[in-house]
Amino acid sequence: MEVVCRDACDGHEIGRMLALAVLDRVLSIDRQGQWLVYMCNSGYLRVLVESMRQDDVALQTLLTPQPPLLKPLDIYESKMALLTRVAKTA
Repeated sequence: MEVVCRDACDGHEIGRMLALAVLDRVLSIDRQGQWLVYMCNSGYLRVLVESMRQDDVALQTLLTPQPPLLKPLDIYESKMALLTRVAKTA
């Protein structure tokens, strides 16, 4: 749990995207909610939510006619997929 959550919050771009996808899938099959409880209690969920504000600047640079890279958009999509799944959890 620790390694996947840490990579989702703090890893290299591709590792972060993959870790977010893994978390999204694990949360979808975790009926007891142990992963979500761990993410909440360890502060990883808070870090992901707060990082959305920092992503805003990187996403705005993608609005230029020649965006440098689309990695920020890919990471944003992965975060939003995970946070949408968390929002659906009771």
